Amino acid sequence: MDVEELLRWGRSCTDSGDLNGALDAYRQADGLGHAEAAVMLGETYRKLGRPQLAEAAYARAESRGHIEAPLCLGNMLSDLGNVEGAEAAYKRAVAGGSHGGLQPWPPAGQIRTPR
Repeated sequence: MDVEELLRWGRSCTDSGDLNGALDAYRQADGLGHAEAAVMLGETYRKLGRPQLAEAAYARAESRGHIEAPLCLGNMLSDLGNVEGAEAAYKRAVAGGSHGGLQPWPPAGQIRTPR
């Protein structure tokens, strides 16, 4: 299978609750050097309560240029109570161009000033 097929397979497994199947698919795609696969592998490890393996996967994704990988790592570290680690990861995410899927607020042209 190529990377895109492996990612589809992994998503399908995740959607059906087969996290072991998802791990298999994402491991294979990650082994091909795909950044998104490494993030998805990290997310799957996180769901399974394996933060050390998740952290390693996020690190691979970040080293491959995935701009959301440090955000994912920061979220996990925050959930685990590692405030300093989360803050460092969030700073890398912002410096790398991540917006976490958020749009600037308020939207341009909608700023109102008091009269």
